[in-house]
Amino acid sequence: MQRLGRYAKWLDRLLKPRLSVFVEGIARYFIAGSCLFIAVVMPPMELVPLSANIAGIALTAFGLALIARDGLFALIAFCFTAGGLVVATSALL
Repeated sequence: MQRLGRYAKWLDRLLKPRLSVFVEGIARYFIAGSCLFIAVVMPPMELVPLSANIAGIALTAFGLALIARDGLFALIAFCFTAGGLVVATSALL
């Protein structure tokens, strides 16, 4: 628990309410849609090495963004979503 506490403190310092326009109002629906999309495309992404891990990072970042009301983390999650999609589609095609 002490080792995990160190990481939790670091993450707590990193997360703060900012760019709230990306986590409030209609933006929550975009986040929910993105999470649903990631959940649907994750099984085929398992065929491409590490692409499902990128999707997992995006889901984690979306969750942290909503909990902490941190729009910057939401933007980072959208970037990971797009990056994972590009990696998976380029490898599958």
